[in-house]
Amino acid sequence: MTLADLIASPRPLAELRGLALLFTAELRDRLVAVQSEYGRPEFTAFPAGPTSDGRYYHCADILAETQPGGIYSAGFAHLDASRFNEVQVVSLTDAVALLPVQGPLQTAPASSLPSGSTTINGGLGGLKLGG
Repeated sequence: MTLADLIASPRPLAELRGLALLFTAELRDRLVAVQSEYGRPEFTAFPAGPTSDGRYYHCADILAETQPGGIYSAGFAHLDASRFNEVQVVSLTDAVALLPVQGPLQTAPASSLPSGSTTINGGLGGLKLGG
């Protein structure tokens, strides 16, 4: 399945949480550029990766915020929809399995975050909230 297929046949948020959007570094760079130009700086999506084959991914639940009024709607409207068929939709488990293993996962305590900033990263890229 591709992102174009997923958009044509929307899924409930609970199902999106189990899916990942897998894409090339070129598309990741375009996403970053669009977010910089049209997005809201207090909400920035950071795709996870690179995977063992050089791709990046983000949890598909981000699509819930690309609709009008969503926190990513302004940027999403400026992405080239003709390239959505290049974005593969896989299970989140499969996407995480593509990440290179570099040792045990370590997490930083919340007290180590900068004041006024929260980062959410559940194996699906990251989401920076605040400044």
